[in-house]
Amino acid sequence: MRVCIVGSGGFIGAELWQVFKANPLCDTYYVSRESIEGEAHRNLSPEHIAEYEIDVLIYLADDAKSLKEGEVQHVESNFRRLDFYLRSIKNDALFCYVSSRLVYDDVAFGKEDLSLIDKVYKNNPYGEYKRNAEFRVISEATAQRFNYLILRPTNVYGKNAKAQVGNSLVDHVFNCIQVERDVVCVGDGTACRDYVSVQFAANSIHDLIFARQKNQIFNITEGFNCSLNSIVSVFELIFRKKASVEYRSRNRKLNDFSASFEKLKGVLNISYTPEHAEARFKNAFALSSVGP
Repeated sequence: MRVCIVGSGGFIGAELWQVFKANPLCDTYYVSRESIEGEAHRNLSPEHIAEYEIDVLIYLADDAKSLKEGEVQHVESNFRRLDFYLRSIKNDALFCYVSSRLVYDDVAFGKEDLSLIDKVYKNNPYGEYKRNAEFRVISEATAQRFNYLILRPTNVYGKNAKAQVGNSLVDHVFNCIQVERDVVCVGDGTACRDYVSVQFAANSIHDLIFARQKNQIFNITEGFNCSLNSIVSVFELIFRKKASVEYRSRNRKLNDFSASFEKLKGVLNISYTPEHAEARFKNAFALSSVGP
């Protein structure tokens, strides 16, 4: 199987590269501004990607930072890039579009149903773009006769996440408590969100492809819900130090949100045993022994 990861330099993309490269059944390539050490020959030129007759193209090349600003020129630029790769894929190939849980409204329970998100997100330009991009992928797949998977990761966390705006709260707390910087919390810290480690996300995407899933939508989550206050408490235990939290008020209360885990769990036959948050975070961040 010839696989190409477009956006392998990002957080999820880099983990996907490791997972697919380790699979001897995959002939794995990537598209990135910077070549992976020792793997420069596998960095494909976008202009020639159609010549390689890729079987599975995993797309993670949306520019999240520019899209969150919501400016028209950034949205159009991202759509042009997406359209280019949609036109580069062969018939009967699989186009895997990595979307986002932000396509959901926070007051809704996130099930994999396009009808639930057929609305305009006035305060969420990134979610609106991702929703429209999903429709674009599905429309082009039908017209050009290739297959698709829409993958909606929830709040992804783990080792090697860059400290930047837009990270999951788990990464934010992890980075802040290490350098003794204030954890910034919008709201009172009690609203729960669902989180998924980058390792679980990458392995799930890999397993869905090898389970021959196609023309489907999946949430990429692992059924782990937690509030910011709980995350802070867990990292205080791990690092054995007290965190400083700056609470910022907001106009409306944050609602709990959880994307449905049932479809992914059923298709991949995941035998799920809840793991304590401390063990999850230690595994995800490779923290064997920390603290004074």
